[in-house]
Order: sequence, then structure tokens, then C-alpha cells
Amino acid sequence: MNRKILIERIAEKTGEYKKDVEVFVDAYEEVIKQALLDGEDVHLHGFVTFQVKEQNAKTYVNPKSGERRQLAPVKKVRAKISASINDKIK
Repeated sequence: MNRKILIERIAEKTGEYKKDVEVFVDAYEEVIKQALLDGEDVHLHGFVTFQVKEQNAKTYVNPKSGERRQLAPVKKVRAKISASINDKIK
């Protein structure tokens, strides 16, 4: 499912106009993004938890030259789906 289909299905289910649902989805995304940028975890009970995790620095070797290089630590967003959803899917 892509964003457009999500908006259409929410509009059908709620009886709202697609444009109104799109405004809501935009705001929803922005609030979650800003919370993650501020270092907060986003926990939607019974659905998903989003967290920003820092991945440690890594060393890699260039296969051609044999040169060793250090990759800087990076931050990644992790999403953990709730156990109740996982159980229903299984």
C-alpha cells in the first residue's frame, strides 16, 4: 500500500474528504518526524514504536587496495511492530 491508497482507504472508512485526510496524514508524519529529530521515541500503543538508534563506527577494507577506512557512526530509525499485530499476521 502506498500513501495515496492509504489516504483513499482512510477517507472511505471515515467518510471524510480525501483532502482533509491528506492534511491529517501530512501533520501526523510531521509530528512523528519532529519527535524523532528531537530524540524522542514515538510509541503508538498496540501498533508500532519508532526509535532513533546510533550505529557504531565501523572499519572496512577496500578490496582493491587493501586500504582500511573508518565509517563514521550513523543514526537510523528503527520501527518495532507490536506483538499483537505480529501474532495476528502469524
